[in-house]
Amino acid sequence: MFSKHRELYQQAVVASFFPSFIYQLRRVDPAIVTALTFRPHFMTLTDIPNGKPRHDSWWRHQVARIGDVVLEWSFHNLVWYLTGSSAVLIHKDYLSGEYVRMWRNRGLHVIAWTPNHRLEKEYLRKVLNVTSITDTLV
Repeated sequence: MFSKHRELYQQAVVASFFPSFIYQLRRVDPAIVTALTFRPHFMTLTDIPNGKPRHDSWWRHQVARIGDVVLEWSFHNLVWYLTGSSAVLIHKDYLSGEYVRMWRNRGLHVIAWTPNHRLEKEYLRKVLNVTSITDTLV
């Protein structure tokens, strides 16, 4: 798609929860701007607000909890560097001033997802000075 629509190189970001996808994409075309996406408890919970377990089995849930610890550590300490991403998409509830500074000190842009309330968007834009991806126009 990028080779057919050259303007995408200046207008688009390809983001994924899966570092292997970002790594492979950057190997094929390093000019594509990429971002790693993160939220806590990705392997154990289906989403953050409802907190519904992803696995019905107790032992699978425990393995997923261990996986979350490994995923979080590797995301913050290694994977961002190995993939060569330009940005990180971080769940809005996980952001703080200190956290944003950490990523900026590493040279990465921080994008919040998915604030859908006007006050959340204002806080992210005015206080944390980050852009966001949203589902609403409000």
